[in-house]
Amino acid sequence: MNKLITVVIASLFSLCTYTAANAVEGALGVSLNKSAFGGYGKETNTVTVTEEYGAFADDNMSVFAEVALGDAGLTVGVEYTPGSISTPTNTNIQNNGSTGGAVSANGSNTGGSDATNTASADFEDLTTIYIMWASDMGLYSKIGYSHVDVATTENLGTGGSYNNVSTDGATLALGFQHTADTGIFARFEVSATAWDSVKASNTDDTTKTVEITDMASASASLKIGTTF
Repeated sequence: MNKLITVVIASLFSLCTYTAANAVEGALGVSLNKSAFGGYGKETNTVTVTEEYGAFADDNMSVFAEVALGDAGLTVGVEYTPGSISTPTNTNIQNNGSTGGAVSANGSNTGGSDATNTASADFEDLTTIYIMWASDMGLYSKIGYSHVDVATTENLGTGGSYNNVSTDGATLALGFQHTADTGIFARFEVSATAWDSVKASNTDDTTKTVEITDMASASASLKIGTTF
C-alpha cells in the first residue's frame, strides 16, 4: 500500500516536472464522484457454499494530473483516490459446534451453537493510469488501467479473519469538457471498470474462503481543474 502511494506521488511529481521542463501543457484537478460497485460473492465454509450478488453506492473524491502529448488531442494522466470506499457491513449467523449444526431427520438441530459473523471491506488507494483523447468540440474518451487494495474488516464468531487482497481492472470513460479563457475547466464524465476476481482465505482455516467474481464499478463525476 505504501509503495503504491509512493508511486502515485512520484507519478504526479514527474508529470508536473515534465511539463515545466519541456514547455508542454499540463493539468491538475479534483474530481467529485458518485460510484456504484457490484459483484457476485461466494462464501465457502468448509463444505457449505453460499452465493449471492451484492451492490452498493458511495460518494468519493479523487485528484488527477495530466500532461498533453503534442497537438493530436492525446493526454496521459493519473488519478488517485486518497480516501477509502467502504462497503456496507454484512451479517450472517452460522452454527459453530462439534457437530457442525447437523439437522436430524425430525428437523431438530443435533448440536453446536450459533455464531454471528460480520464483515465489510474498504477499497483503498484506488489508482487509475489513463490515456485520453479529446476532440475540438469538447468531447473526450479515456482508456486506463486501474488498481485497488481491498482491506477486509471482520468480526467472525466462527474464528479467524480474512487476508487483504488487491485487484486490477480495465477502465473506459466518456465525457465533455468546457474550458474558460483562464485555463480553468469543468468536465462531466461517466466511466466503468471491469475488475479481476479476488479470493481471500480464512487465516485459521483455509477451507473457509470468500471469492468475488464479475466485479464491476461505474461512476459519474464532476471534475474541476486548471491547465498550466
